[in-house]
Amino acid sequence: MFTIKNKVCLLMVLLLSFAGYGQVGINNPSPSATLEITAKKTDGSRPEGIIPTRLPGDSLRKADQKGVYGRSQDGVITFVTAAASPVNRVGQTIDIDARGYYYYDFPANKWIKLYGSASASATVNTLTCTGAAVKGSLYSGTPASGVSVQIPYTGGNGGDYPAQTITSAGVTGLTAALPAGTLGSSGKLDFTVSGTPSGTGTASFALIFGGKTCTFTLTVNAAAVVTALNCTGATVTGGLYSGTPASEVSVQISYTGGNSASYPAQTISSTGVTGLTASLLSGSIGDAGNLTYTITGTPSDSGTASFAISFGGKSCTFTIKVNAVAAVSTLNCTGATVTGSLYNGFRASEVSVQIPYAGGNSVSYPAQTISSAGVTGLTAALPAGSMGAAGNLTYTITGTPSGTGTASFTISFGGKTCTFTMTVNTGAAVTQLSCTEGTRTGSLMHGVAASAVSFKIPYTGGNSASYPVQTIASTGITGLTATLNAGTIGASGKLEYTVSGTPEGTGSAKFMVGFGGKNCEFTMPVADNPDPVVNWLSCGSGTLTGTIIPGEVPAGVSFTIPYGGGNGKAYPAQSIFGSNGGPIGLTAFLAAGTLANGAGSVTYTISPRTNIAGNFKFVADLGGKTCEFRLNVPMKPPDLKITRLDCATATKTGTLTSGTAASGVSFTITYSVNGPAGQSGAYPAQSISSTGVTGLTASLPAGWGKAPHDQTITFTVSGTPSGTGTASFAFNFGGIDCTVGLTVN
Repeated sequence: MFTIKNKVCLLMVLLLSFAGYGQVGINNPSPSATLEITAKKTDGSRPEGIIPTRLPGDSLRKADQKGVYGRSQDGVITFVTAAASPVNRVGQTIDIDARGYYYYDFPANKWIKLYGSASASATVNTLTCTGAAVKGSLYSGTPASGVSVQIPYTGGNGGDYPAQTITSAGVTGLTAALPAGTLGSSGKLDFTVSGTPSGTGTASFALIFGGKTCTFTLTVNAAAVVTALNCTGATVTGGLYSGTPASEVSVQISYTGGNSASYPAQTISSTGVTGLTASLLSGSIGDAGNLTYTITGTPSDSGTASFAISFGGKSCTFTIKVNAVAAVSTLNCTGATVTGSLYNGFRASEVSVQIPYAGGNSVSYPAQTISSAGVTGLTAALPAGSMGAAGNLTYTITGTPSGTGTASFTISFGGKTCTFTMTVNTGAAVTQLSCTEGTRTGSLMHGVAASAVSFKIPYTGGNSASYPVQTIASTGITGLTATLNAGTIGASGKLEYTVSGTPEGTGSAKFMVGFGGKNCEFTMPVADNPDPVVNWLSCGSGTLTGTIIPGEVPAGVSFTIPYGGGNGKAYPAQSIFGSNGGPIGLTAFLAAGTLANGAGSVTYTISPRTNIAGNFKFVADLGGKTCEFRLNVPMKPPDLKITRLDCATATKTGTLTSGTAASGVSFTITYSVNGPAGQSGAYPAQSISSTGVTGLTASLPAGWGKAPHDQTITFTVSGTPSGTGTASFAFNFGGIDCTVGLTVN
C-alpha cells in the first residue's frame, strides 16, 4: 500500500533531485530534460501516461470570474471534459467549444485548444426544410447561377460541422453545397446550388445534418425558347466613347416564336473593344418582343465592341460602335455668348451659353454636366453630339441660383479646360402674393387643349426689379403649364400666367406659384369630357399575338395597345387599313367598348388573308391620341424536307411510372436535311398522343432545319401514363414516318 508516509518520502526525493541535479526522471535514472517520464511497462499490460487536471469548461469560466488564472498561470495545461455552455463562451473560455486539451495563454487572456484536440460533433434539435429561403431561379438546361438555399435550425450545440454536398433527385444534375462551419444555438445553413438541371419539375435534396433529416425542394422552370433572335436589327440607345464609362447605354434585341416562359439574368463581356458588359435582367418572354441589355463598363479603345448572346436556343452577335475621344486645339470661354438672364431666387429658364472651339477632330462626344461655383445651385448641360473642325458647344443652364454675383463653370472638353462666368442679377421681391384673390380667364376640359386660358395673381410690396420667364407644371391634374413672361414689377400689381397644354384628368389642376420670395397655390377646375379620352396611347409597348403567314387566313392574330388616363367613356368600333405601300393590305378591327378609368388596353383583331409579304403600317386613333404600329408578314418559308430520320436510335431522357405524372421526360432524334449547304426549311409544332399505354403527349415546338449537317429534334413528354408497358408515339417529320416507344414501369 502506498501510504501518506510513502508519498512524503517520494516528494522529498523529487525535491532533493531538483535541488541536486535540476532534472528529474520517473522510471528513468538518466532524464534528458527537466522532467522525463518513462513507461514502466511497454507490453500493454497496464495503463501508462500522464493525467493532468480534468475540468469541465463551465468550471474554468467560474475560475475566470474569480480571477484565478493570470500571469503566473501562463502556459498551464488542463483537459476539458465538456465544452463550456454557450452562455459561458466568453472571456477566457470563449474558445472552449469541445472536449480536449487546452492551455492558458496569458497575453491572449484565454484558453487555447491544443492542436489535434477533438471537436464536438454538431447536433441540432430541429431542422426545418419547409421553411427554406430560396434565392435565385432554376431553368431547364441552363447552368444555375446565383442560386442558394437557407435551411433554418434550432437547438445547435455550438459544434463544428464539415462541408457536405447533396445531389438532386427528381430533376437531376444539380448539387447543393454547404461549406464547413460552426453551429450557433440557432441559425441557418447556407447551401449554394450549382450544376445544370436535366429537365423541368422539382429537384429534391435529402439533407442529413446534426442528427436530423429533412428534404428541401426547388422548382426548375421550363427554359425560354425562341425561333428567331435578330441581332442585325438591334436598337442602340446612347453612345460609347473610348476611355469613358458607359452611361445610359442599352441595346434592344428583337425575338419571335417565344414560348411565353421565364428566363434568368445573363451577362456578356465584349470582345473586339473590351471592358464592357451587356446585362439582361431576368424576366418572361411572350410570343414576340424585345430583350433589353444594359451596357456598363469602360471601353478600352475606339472601334467595334461585339457581344455574342445565346438565348432561347438561338445565338447571334450584336455590335456597338465605340467612338474616339473628341479633341480640340482651342476652347474659348472668354468668347462665350450668353442667351437669357439669371436672377437670384428664380429658376433659370431659356438660359444658355455658347463656347467657341477650333481644331476639332470631327468625332462624336458624350453629354456632360457641370455644377456652378461662386453662386451655386446652377448646372450647365451639354447634350451628346458631333463636332467639326470649328464651331460652338451649347450648354443649357438650369437650376435656381443661391444668391447674386458671379456663377462660374469650369469645363473640360477635347483635352482643353476653361472657365466661363455668368452674372446673377438681384431678383424681384414682394412682401405679399395672394393666390386666394387670383382671377382666371377661360375654362379647361379633360383631353381638350387649353385655349385662351390664363390667371392673374396680385402682389404688393414689390421692389421694382426685373424677373425672368417662369413656367409652372400643374399637379393634381397634370398635363398643363402656366407661363409668366419676363418683365419688371412695380410696388404692386398682378402677375399674369398663360395656361397651355392638355389636362390629363378631371378635377383640380394646381399651380404652385413661387415669386419674389413668396409662395402660394392657385387652383383651376378641369371639367369632365363626355367623349372618350386617354392621356397616352403606346403602340411601341404593344404586343402581338399569333403569326401572319402569306396565303393563310390569320387565326387568333391580334395586336394589343396599352393606354393611360382613360376617362371611363364608351368608344365606337373602328377598322384600320394597314398598308405596305401597295393597294393590298390588312385590316385591324377594334370592337366597340368602354375605356377604363385610368390605365387599360385595347385589342385589334387582324384580318383578312393576304398573299403579300411585307411590313404593314397601322395608325391607331383612340381617345384623342394616335400612334403607329407595324406588323411584319414574312415570306412563307419552304417546308422542311429530310433524307434520314433515326427513330431506332432515339435518345431517351427520364423515366415513366404508371400513375405518376411525367417529369423531365423527353426523346431526341437525329435527322438529315435535303439540299446544298445553307438551305433551310421550316417545320410546324406537333403534339402526339400515345398509344398502347395511353395518357401521354409528346410535344415538338416549331423550328427550322438547315443543310447539310445532321440536326436533332426533341419531343417533351407530359401527362400521366394509364398503365405499365410501352407507350408508342407515331408521327411524320419532314415527309418520313416514325414511331418511338417509351417503357412505362
